[in-house]
Amino acid sequence: MKVALLVMTAVLNLFYWSGEGEKIASIKKKEQLDQSVIRQKPPKLAVTIGEIPIKVFLSGYGWSYKDSNGDWMTVETHAIEPTSVKNIEKAPVVEVGEKMEFTFEIAPQSFEAFLLESEIGLKGELSEISTGELKGRASFQVIAEWEQGRGSYLFYVDFQ
Repeated sequence: MKVALLVMTAVLNLFYWSGEGEKIASIKKKEQLDQSVIRQKPPKLAVTIGEIPIKVFLSGYGWSYKDSNGDWMTVETHAIEPTSVKNIEKAPVVEVGEKMEFTFEIAPQSFEAFLLESEIGLKGELSEISTGELKGRASFQVIAEWEQGRGSYLFYVDFQ
């Protein structure tokens, strides 16, 4: 029994000191870390108006996440000016009065939607503006917040 225990201890020591033990420990640590790495930018937002999917641009964001070493990183970006979306993409045509729906890849703690610019001069928070009041082209901004940070999304539509 003692001989078997000594042989087993010797084999384990040999295994550890050969570096194999460290490799396995490193692999297990990396697997655990991979599971705890947080996404590196805000979740995607899908917008539909009626049945029509609207192309949404992730504009600027401030976001914190763990890198592959487990260290926290913070990123701040400002990619698109809100009113420039209309110059990037042709506005999809939607019917006046259709319901606007926001679906996030991961639900935010909070979000607000704003009408930034419209042909008829309306501006403001969407809870105060009915899409039934809109005619022509309009640009919108959605600002959402999560524990890891905040994201700004832009889209542009043409109400007919």
